[in-house]
Amino acid sequence: MARSYETANAASRERMQAIAENLPDTTLVQPIGNGWSIAGAFAHVAFWDRAVIARWDHWRQTGEFPQDQATWLEVVNAAASAQWQALPPRWSVLDAVSAAGIANDFLASLTEDEVTAAHRAGFDTMLDRSIHRNAHMDDVEKSLVDVG
Repeated sequence: MARSYETANAASRERMQAIAENLPDTTLVQPIGNGWSIAGAFAHVAFWDRAVIARWDHWRQTGEFPQDQATWLEVVNAAASAQWQALPPRWSVLDAVSAAGIANDFLASLTEDEVTAAHRAGFDTMLDRSIHRNAHMDDVEKSLVDVG
């Protein structure tokens, strides 16, 4: 039986896929606020899905999750934002959907001990990627309605 985060992750990837399939290339550079474009938001989500896997690899090697998460996240986002915005827009969208699938498969393979460790450390977004994905897809959909 799927764990609740697995179900949420699958649903958020399906949502991303549905949004991606209906986005004309001309709208991918459309701003969605805070200096982000639609494509940039997708590139951002792809990066963070891959970062989750890297953080789990770190935990498996050291038994510790990187600390001071909030500061670390802001620094990485600030450093990577220009690169995410410069990527080919359609590639960013396709990459985000692909990375979500890879992350979902990886997270579904976690042992119960690993899941418990993430919960104890307060790293729920290391399990439930839908939280992050859906926040950005909300922004994307809102920007499409605002323009529409």
